[in-house]
Amino acid sequence: MQQTNKIQPLSIGADAKGILLYLVSQNQKLQDEIKAHEQSPTFVCPHCGSAMEVIEVLPHMYLPRAPPLRLH
Repeated sequence: MQQTNKIQPLSIGADAKGILLYLVSQNQKLQDEIKAHEQSPTFVCPHCGSAMEVIEVLPHMYLPRAPPLRLH
């Protein structure tokens, strides 16, 4: 008597699909969590809207001071 098992492949396929869906949802949650902790760019290009990177910071030549007092 030959025994055929049609339920087993369907069950394995359903389990594999469930595992894949679980992994995809976990990956999406992880990406959302990472995105929540990312800083938004400080400087944004006014023309195209993309983030700009600071490549050089120029030092001050003198310390800023208050304007001179007016004598009346």
